[in-house]
Amino acid sequence: MHQHGIGKGKLGLGLLLAVSLTASAFFGPAPFSIAGTQVDSTNGMCTVAWEAALNQRFDIQRSADLSSWTTIETGFPTNGADGAMVSYTDPSVSPSQTFYRVARPYDPEKKPNVLLLVVDDLRDHEEFAGANTVHMPNLDRLAARGIKFNHAYCQATFCNPSRASFLTGLRPDTTGIANNQDFFRDSTNAVVANAVTLPQCFRTNGYYTASLGKILHGTQLDPPSWDLQQNTFSATPAGNSGEWVNMTSNAVELVSWCRWRAPECEDDDLGDGIMALQAVEILREKRDEPFFLAVGFKKPHDPFVAPRKYFDMYPLTNLVLHVDPADASPAPPLAVPNNANKRAFDAMDDSDRLEFLRCYAACSSYSDAQIGKVLDAMDELGLWQTTIVILWTDHGYHQGERGWWNKTYLYDYDAKVPLMAYVPQMPFSNMICTGVVELVDIYPTLAELAGLDPPGNLEGESFVPLIEDPAQTWNAVGVSQKSTGRTVCDGHFRYTEWTDGEKELYDHNIDPGEWYNLSSNSTYSAVMQTMSLWLQ
Repeated sequence: MHQHGIGKGKLGLGLLLAVSLTASAFFGPAPFSIAGTQVDSTNGMCTVAWEAALNQRFDIQRSADLSSWTTIETGFPTNGADGAMVSYTDPSVSPSQTFYRVARPYDPEKKPNVLLLVVDDLRDHEEFAGANTVHMPNLDRLAARGIKFNHAYCQATFCNPSRASFLTGLRPDTTGIANNQDFFRDSTNAVVANAVTLPQCFRTNGYYTASLGKILHGTQLDPPSWDLQQNTFSATPAGNSGEWVNMTSNAVELVSWCRWRAPECEDDDLGDGIMALQAVEILREKRDEPFFLAVGFKKPHDPFVAPRKYFDMYPLTNLVLHVDPADASPAPPLAVPNNANKRAFDAMDDSDRLEFLRCYAACSSYSDAQIGKVLDAMDELGLWQTTIVILWTDHGYHQGERGWWNKTYLYDYDAKVPLMAYVPQMPFSNMICTGVVELVDIYPTLAELAGLDPPGNLEGESFVPLIEDPAQTWNAVGVSQKSTGRTVCDGHFRYTEWTDGEKELYDHNIDPGEWYNLSSNSTYSAVMQTMSLWLQ
């Protein structure tokens, strides 16, 4: 390989080959760059120059008559910089009529790969920690490549129901999953038990499918969906070192999960770090065949464990506790029930609450760093031109709002989730989309992008049109639920109905924190009637 930056030199034959651009199966032009060539008059060797794009692999092709092409070299730009000029010198002597072009591995006729990055219990990234700054540069890095959906919602506000819904493309009312114990394959409803999952759809269409970490909940295994499924990655002795500290020690009823430790260890001594390395190996091994790789990071889920260096990023004196507005509307009884967790949270003092903020921030930054390893591998292996990347989390999370330090409620803090999408050749990047989408929409979206025929009973809608034009008008809503209530958000209002008859309505244009319940205000009766129809 002869590769270097373009500099000044003797110009022999100057030949610029422009290849016409045509529409592709998903977005953008055909995979050929415009290549400039120059022949050294002293040795007859031709140097081909082009602009690197997204650190992608390139194929140098040669033709004598433009009717057939031969690949003479394949590689990666050594400087690894987007937009940099790179070049290749053909070691053979090139006659004056030789043509060159740079072909990229993106092929409209080839199946695109899929990389799912799933983060457990991650609060919406855009409004991550209120007054606190939490460092997640790799989420920012992915968002800069693609689209961040500013109004994305889960179908259930805790793990198992949300994940079962996402993977089957069916809503919780259909799956019947309402707890963290049931497995959808055990359902008495044949439609649910025999559901063709998202990865199963890809697997039956010739994809290698792999699940690492927490994609399905807990120890659930689903052989029809995966060629490889490994749910658990055990920490090393170093990762298991250190003393546990419980943040509810002042409570009468101690909450066992609400604890942390910060071992003096490396990233790869803990499960998510070990898993990230395996994900990189799968990308390396399967880069030349269609793959569907789902990587489920368990942090920041409790108990809170990350290498000490991530805790050191967040001194307690730098953190600010949230304080509810003094005139906030009281929450309905079912909205914030007085259960054992709530009583324990109420018994926490400010030092415990600050420690909780630090734990959540440290584990989030640790997870982000592991995501960065996977994104680095995408760069190194030149996979951005051939791989669809989706990042999401199963639900949101409170950080003290309404006295709650967990998920499972039906406020925006619980139902709103981070969702980012990158598609090769997509026409936009670094965009914020305000259209409402749901996790149940990801299945039909990925199927459409890959040109697959999904099952006809999917209950979500493809948001491919928003990837094509994020600014377009998009009339959709996000519905989330739990056993005691249901909620819907249209991007402007959130409306909730509880099984005891209580209702909540919040106007996000003037009250994004959902503090002032408008349900008793007759001015909004028509709004409530319209939104109630979405919950039927």
